[in-house]
Amino acid sequence: MSIAKMNNSDHHPVTLLHIHSGAGSRSRDFKPQWERFPYWTFSYCLQGQGRIEFKEGKSSFFSQKDHVSVAPANCIYRGTVISGCPGMYCWLHVQFEIMGFLDPLAYLDIPNVLPAPISSKILTIAQELIQMGENRNLSMMELSVQLNYQGASLLKLLLDNFKQTASPNIFPEELETLMPAVKAMKQNLGKSLSIENLAQSVSMSVPTFFRRFKRAFKITPYAQLEKLRMHEAVNLLCINKRSIDETSEILGYCDRFQFSKVFKRVYGKSPSQYRQSFYEGSHLC
Repeated sequence: MSIAKMNNSDHHPVTLLHIHSGAGSRSRDFKPQWERFPYWTFSYCLQGQGRIEFKEGKSSFFSQKDHVSVAPANCIYRGTVISGCPGMYCWLHVQFEIMGFLDPLAYLDIPNVLPAPISSKILTIAQELIQMGENRNLSMMELSVQLNYQGASLLKLLLDNFKQTASPNIFPEELETLMPAVKAMKQNLGKSLSIENLAQSVSMSVPTFFRRFKRAFKITPYAQLEKLRMHEAVNLLCINKRSIDETSEILGYCDRFQFSKVFKRVYGKSPSQYRQSFYEGSHLC
């Protein structure tokens, strides 16, 4: 994982929260499972073909050789291998944010299957990330610089090729006013934050803060805090390879059972099942 600011502007930088790549294969005996990740997933089919299915009213589509298949962050989907056609693929997870919580990719018209020229460039980025992960001679600083460079290259590629189709339905001044509360949440994921503390951080009464926060983020402050904790839980479990007990303690849950209950409600499976599917790359064909 890499935490770094990539310049969009000095005032509202785009932040690369996570970038990670791997490769794998799927046999005809593969049993698909519904998945949900806090990252955008770009999957490049090196051999064979599969089918990607989405829940929540989205249509399914076929993954294609030499074309990248795209699954947006937080959508529920699964990948199946076509009978008699084993697949080999390379995948890339990425997560950006702007203004502390917005996903910049969510405002681009990115199709589920990318054109071959763009797919080829994304494959190159994914393969370079895999090679960096295998290079034991890189220092942490060198690795961080390289990760940031690859993240910036990917973001620029997407911005250059896909137009913006939507914009946040919130006023910039509202965001500026509420940002201290979001920062307080991120800096205190393992602590018990009261609504009074958060309201005080932006100099508002509790009713005013609750109303304006929900209007801006479309969810309550408590739901936003849980969302941030669950995103960090995936990083701790899958990237930093922390145990379930360690993760629950870091994020401020009473015990692993309370943490696992919340995690399963959000992601549809237990922390151990989620981590296993992450390592196996079972989320896409």
